[in-house]
Amino acid sequence: MREFELTESSASVLEISDEEAKKLSALGFELASKSTWWGAKSSDADRSVIGLEMLHVGRYKVTFRDVIGIVQFGELQLKIKPKIPALHFKYIVQRSSIAPRIKDSSISIHDGTDYLELLAQWFVTCSETLLRRGLRKGYSEFEEALPYVRGQLHALETLINVQRGIPEALCTFDEFTENTPLNRVIKAAALKVATSLSISILSKNRAHKILVRLEEVGNLLPGDTQITLDRLASEYSEVLPLALLILRSLGFDSKLNGKAGKSFLIRTPEIIEDGLRNILSEGIKGINIEKRKLVLGETGLSINPDLIFGNTLAVGDVKYRYFNKDWSKNAFYQIVSFATGFRTDKAAVFGFTQNKLATLPRPVSIGGINTRVFAWNAASDIDPMNSSTQLITEVKDWLLQTSSEI
Repeated sequence: MREFELTESSASVLEISDEEAKKLSALGFELASKSTWWGAKSSDADRSVIGLEMLHVGRYKVTFRDVIGIVQFGELQLKIKPKIPALHFKYIVQRSSIAPRIKDSSISIHDGTDYLELLAQWFVTCSETLLRRGLRKGYSEFEEALPYVRGQLHALETLINVQRGIPEALCTFDEFTENTPLNRVIKAAALKVATSLSISILSKNRAHKILVRLEEVGNLLPGDTQITLDRLASEYSEVLPLALLILRSLGFDSKLNGKAGKSFLIRTPEIIEDGLRNILSEGIKGINIEKRKLVLGETGLSINPDLIFGNTLAVGDVKYRYFNKDWSKNAFYQIVSFATGFRTDKAAVFGFTQNKLATLPRPVSIGGINTRVFAWNAASDIDPMNSSTQLITEVKDWLLQTSSEI
């Protein structure tokens, strides 16, 4: 096995065969086509998760865009690690809503734990907890031919059946059952884990047991993955995000040109964004911090800041990348538009720095809007807890400058 370790969103020069490069290229487009990876924009229809540039025969520049995970074909195995040090990445991920608060030592993140296996373990553990508590039932609509009338009778179809000598009534009726969208999502994710080539036997066996318990739950239907939780379904709050992540992640197993391979690529920006938002929410008491969408009239346009502080005290947006001394023009224009839309004069962009002495972009004021940058110190020799405390302190001071809400 020829193994290579790459860093997400960073180009690596690999010595691979032209045939292997073709497979990687095909895999990149195959995976991108299986999800709303690029926001379903037509302009991105030809974009791939994997960037390939041939330098010369047998030598390629390879880039995996905003994903971590593993890809394997034949004797080639590529492991893609996070762009920030593993210690910081794991600290933030464990505080995201996707990573449940589980007191199971076997689920702890440690060096050598594959992120795919970790995700599978989180999911099956939460699913088992849910099953012990009991599944939530709901009313589902069925249409069946019955020997008796139940619910709404389809008179014409029933008359035709009778004329054909079939004494059955075609009816539409509601039934209180476990076959609900929430449970179908859980079942679909369990099936994906149970049938994956990339998951350990132990986790697959646990997933199979979950499937047995969900035998009466139907297959995933269009629209099921758009389900949202209400206050009566709070017991699903940990398992649902994990199930959706598994269903939306790219390519558990693939088969190209008749050759099987395994691949699992988890998109990272949304997980990091969620983790940072929760860290700030837990550290800054007395103020609500949330992601909120603002629809711009009937234009079909909307703005979606990652962070809204208070009602409209301030807005923020998370960029999963390292900052230097220069502003990203796109990030600057975006955060100014967010502040304008939410009618606030305080706006910030959040990201990362590689050392505590890094120079960040200077604050900028425009049209009464004050913008600045905050950076999580992701230096490999810094304890992430210290980075968290430092970021929280800096954001508190920033909010207190002109507000009495805290």
